Amino acid sequence: MKPNQDLCEEMAQIVDQSTLVNIIAALELMCYEKAAHVRQTWQDTTLASQWELCARALYRANVVVAKTNL
Repeated sequence: MKPNQDLCEEMAQIVDQSTLVNIIAALELMCYEKAAHVRQTWQDTTLASQWELCARALYRANVVVAKTNL
């Protein structure tokens, strides 16, 4: 999948202002919050589980990134 160039530039600025670890942690939290919202609002446990799967994948990626001190 080809990334959106404008989004990449915006995210690069955000990473410059913070750390990659913080950005990934924020995305992880957003996924968990999205899962809770989907589960509560639409009672869609399948979609909620997919959001939680993404959150866990981001957590695992962040463990690796944290070792780089980025």
